Amino acid sequence: MKFYRKTVFVLILFILPSLYTCFALEIKEDSLKHILQSAKSESEKVVTLLQLARISKSTNKEKSIDYYTRALQFEKNELEKGVILDTIGLFYLQLGNNSDALINFHQAREIFQQKNDSLWLGKIYNNIAVANFWLGNSIEGLSYYQNALHIREALQDKIGVSKVMNNIGLVYQEWNLYKKALTWHEKALQASLEINDNAAMAYSFSNIGRCYENLKDYDSALASYRTGFSYQIQLDKQNLTNSFFSSFFGSVYNQMNIPDSALYHYQKALDYANRINNKNRIAIADYNLGKTYIDLNEPELAKEHLQRSYSVSIENNYKSLERDNLLIMSKIAEEDGEISNALQFLKDANLINDSLFNIEKIAKFTDLQVKYFTEKQNQENLLLRKNNEIQKTAIRQQKLKTRILVASGIFVLFILTFMIRSRILLKKLSARLEKSEKELLEANAGKDKFFTLIAHDLKSPFNGLLGIMEILSENFEQFSSEKTKKMILELRKSAINVYALVEGLLSWSQIQTGKINYRFEKTDLFEVAQKVNDQLLSNAQNKNITLEQNIGEKTLAFADEKSVSTVFRNLVSNAIKYTNPGGQVKITAVRNEDFIKISVTDNGIGMNPETLKKLFTITEKVSEIGTAQETGTGLGLILCKEFVEKNKGKIWAECEPGKGSRFMFTLPAA
Repeated sequence: MKFYRKTVFVLILFILPSLYTCFALEIKEDSLKHILQSAKSESEKVVTLLQLARISKSTNKEKSIDYYTRALQFEKNELEKGVILDTIGLFYLQLGNNSDALINFHQAREIFQQKNDSLWLGKIYNNIAVANFWLGNSIEGLSYYQNALHIREALQDKIGVSKVMNNIGLVYQEWNLYKKALTWHEKALQASLEINDNAAMAYSFSNIGRCYENLKDYDSALASYRTGFSYQIQLDKQNLTNSFFSSFFGSVYNQMNIPDSALYHYQKALDYANRINNKNRIAIADYNLGKTYIDLNEPELAKEHLQRSYSVSIENNYKSLERDNLLIMSKIAEEDGEISNALQFLKDANLINDSLFNIEKIAKFTDLQVKYFTEKQNQENLLLRKNNEIQKTAIRQQKLKTRILVASGIFVLFILTFMIRSRILLKKLSARLEKSEKELLEANAGKDKFFTLIAHDLKSPFNGLLGIMEILSENFEQFSSEKTKKMILELRKSAINVYALVEGLLSWSQIQTGKINYRFEKTDLFEVAQKVNDQLLSNAQNKNITLEQNIGEKTLAFADEKSVSTVFRNLVSNAIKYTNPGGQVKITAVRNEDFIKISVTDNGIGMNPETLKKLFTITEKVSEIGTAQETGTGLGLILCKEFVEKNKGKIWAECEPGKGSRFMFTLPAA
C-alpha cells in the first residue's frame, strides 16, 4: 500500500506540470485570439498572429503555419516577410512537405536578394538546397549549397559553414561517393569543434557514421553514431529528435544481421517520430520495422507495419517509399499463395516506376551527370576522369543523333527502341509471375500507338517531298515557270509541315525526359496574353477575325512563363484556325480562390462529341483542316496538356458543332 501511494505521488508530480503547461498554453492562445479580434491596426494583428504561431509550433505545426501565413497578409516590412516565409518553409520541411517548403524558400530568396542581405541569403540558399535534395534534385541542391558556403565563409560563420559542409557531404553520399563525402563531413566536424557546438558535432558524427556504414566499416559507424548521440542527448533531454540516431543504429545492426537489436532501435525511431508527428519519419520507421519482422519470421507483424507505412506514403505522396512497400507486400503475398494480390502489388509498383520516368534509367543518366559535374570542380580522381570521358562521348553521340533525327526522322525509331527496352525491363521484373506479362505490356500500349501514329505522319509528308522532288528532277525543263513555282510552293508547304511535326515531337520528348528547365515564379498573365496577341494578330487580321484580350493587368499566377506562353499560343492559334472569316476569338481570366481559370473562346466551327472525347489523349490523333485549309500536326493540344499539368493546373474543353469552342485551363494563383 505504501509503495502504491508513492507511485501515485510520483505520477502526479510528472503529470500535473504537463497538464498545467497545456492548460496555460490554451489560456494564452484564447487570450491572444481575443486580442486579435479586437485589434485595429495591421501591425497589432501581425504581432498577435506571430505570438499565436510561436506558441502553436511545438504542438501543432500545421496551425502554426496557418498563423504565419495570415501574418504575411498584414506585414508591411519586406525583410520581415522574407523571415516569415523562411520559417513557413522550415516547418513544411519538418512535416515532410518539401514541395511547399521550396515554394516559400524561393519567395523568401527573392526578397533577400532585393534587400542584398548576405546573412539571410546564406541561410535561404542552404534551405533551398535541402528542399531540392529531398525532392531528388541533388545537382541543383549542390549548386545552392556552394552558394551558401561562399557566403557563410565570407561572413566567418563557423556554425553555418559546418552545416553547409555537412549538407554537401550528404549530396556526395547520395551519389555513392562515400570517401569524397567523408572528407566534407570531417571538415564540417573540425569547424564545429573550433566553436564547441554540440548540435553541429552531433550532426557531423551522424554523417561520418553513415559514410562508414556505406563503406561496410560497421564498427567505425557504430562508434561515430554513439559519439554523435552523446552530444545529441545533451541538447534534447526529451528525445524529440532522436528518431534519426535510432534509425541509424537499427540500420547498422540490420546489416550486421542482428535483427533483434535492429528491431529495438527501429521501434524507438517510430516512437520518437510519433512523438513529433513527423509523417516522413513515421513512414520510414514502419517500413524498416516491416522488413525486420520479415527477417524474424513474423509475417503478420510485418504486414501491419508495411500497411501503415504504405498508407502514410500514399497520403503524403512519398512515391519511392510507396513503391518499396508494394514490392515487399508483393513478396509476402506470393509466399502466402495469394498470387492475385501479389500480381496487383507488383503491377502497382511498376506503375509507380513508370510515373517516376523509369527511375533505374534516370539514375544511370544522373550518375553520368554527377561524375561530369564533379570533374568540372577540379576533383583529380582517376575514376571520375574516366566517367567524364564517358559523359563527353555520350553528349557527342546525342548531338549527332539529334541532327540525324531532325533530318530523317530516326528519332522516332530511337524512342520506339527505348520503349521496347523499358518493356523488356518490366518483363524481367515480373518474370516470376507469368500471368503479369499482359498487364505490363498494356502499360506501354498507349505510347506505342502514339508513336505508330507519329511514324505514319512522318512517312506521309516525306513520301510527298520525295515524290515532288522526283517529278521536278525528271521534268524540270519541260515544266513552265508557273508550274515549277507551284510545285516548289507545294514542296515548301510539305517541308514546313514536316518541320512542325518534328519540332512538336522534340518538345514532347523533352517533357517526357525531364530536359526542360521550369522556372516557377510570379507570372503576369496579362503580359503573356498581350505578347501572344501581338504575335498572332496578323493571322487573325488575314482572316478578318476579331481578337480580344480581356485579361486584366497584374493577373498573377505562380507558373513557368515560357511553358504558359506556349499554351496560350497553341490555343489562340487553334481558335483562329477553326474560326470562319468575320468571327471572334476572346481571351479571358478569372481568379477563383487559389487558382486562375483562363478561357480561349471562339465562335468557329466547333466539333462533335466524338472528336471532343479524343482531345488531349496520346492514343488518339486529332488534326482537322482549318477554315482556310490550314493544316496541323496534332501535337499542339498534347503539349498544352503536358505543360499545364507541369504547372499544377488542369485543361479541358467545351464545344458544340457550328457554335464554336471554349478551351479552359487553370494555374495556381500567386
